Amino acid sequence: MKLLPILCCLALSLSAFAQNEALTFRKSFKLKTIHVIMEGNEKGKVDKGKTKEWSRTEKSKRSKNEKADGVQKYYISSTQVLLIDEKENHKATVTDDKIVLAGECEYAIEYILTAQREILSSDGKTKTAQAIIETNAEEGFIKFTDEKVWVNPLLSEDHEDEGVYYYTLTNRQTLTFRFSEWVVSAMTLPLKYRFGGKNHYQGLNNVDSTKSFRQDFTTAININLFVGHTLRASTSYHYREQVGSITTTQKLMFGVLLGASTVTLDKSNTNAARRPLTGDTKLNKGLATTGLGFTYSVNKLNAGVFGGFDWAVGSSATKWNYNHRPWLGLAIGYSLFPFSM
Repeated sequence: MKLLPILCCLALSLSAFAQNEALTFRKSFKLKTIHVIMEGNEKGKVDKGKTKEWSRTEKSKRSKNEKADGVQKYYISSTQVLLIDEKENHKATVTDDKIVLAGECEYAIEYILTAQREILSSDGKTKTAQAIIETNAEEGFIKFTDEKVWVNPLLSEDHEDEGVYYYTLTNRQTLTFRFSEWVVSAMTLPLKYRFGGKNHYQGLNNVDSTKSFRQDFTTAININLFVGHTLRASTSYHYREQVGSITTTQKLMFGVLLGASTVTLDKSNTNAARRPLTGDTKLNKGLATTGLGFTYSVNKLNAGVFGGFDWAVGSSATKWNYNHRPWLGLAIGYSLFPFSM
């Protein structure tokens, strides 16, 4: 019980820190190509025996067509790319002037944002210039402000640049960054399933005896600290003019759970001990929790599935049937603060 106030104070202090740093946390992401998901993206299909044609701009001629994740990409312009599943029965003819798609297939047009760049000149004034990102950096800081998404890249040893990039979104555009980070969260395990089992003893005259105990479901409010790393994570910024934009962060994480709580021992949960409690006797014991599991979060709210062990502390703690025994549990929590390594 003495640990609970300490964990609560830690959670409150970290939460206050998180509020100050919410918009400037560091994330790892690729800077060179950023695709935009736009409502009303062009989607369609080409029927058998017919063709679909797109004119190519001068800048798109320098873009190299590529394949990624089973999708063929053909660049139409510096801001548009034609996406076709490789499994589709299609034939694409690509020239400097146009792309002609033939066959029976579906297609989609995805938009690519070009960056603007703010450069501090020698007279102290800020200049803005159009630029496609060309940097060796793969990490940086990002911040969303109204219609702009700011990118301040971390500098590599062979690249020095005072510029800060930003992307200007139009109404109903969404910019998505994939990233990785370490996460610290406060979580509670309201439901635990404890497995049944047997305890074996050697009794009088060297005669072995066995005592069994049943599986158990427990519900309780407890405080646990989750430290994990993202397996897959992304932040999307959806710009809505005049009515407020939406930022959505989703993360799938794996990590360690550490916690402290209490358990009340009585005759029902010590019946498999060598000398179980009897009558109305009850003992309160401290409980340390360790576990591993997966969590999924949307913004700061997360839920997860964990497996682990509970360790009762103090005299007579070994009487508890489930001491050092495995459990499975469901967890819910609220993210305190993220940081990258």
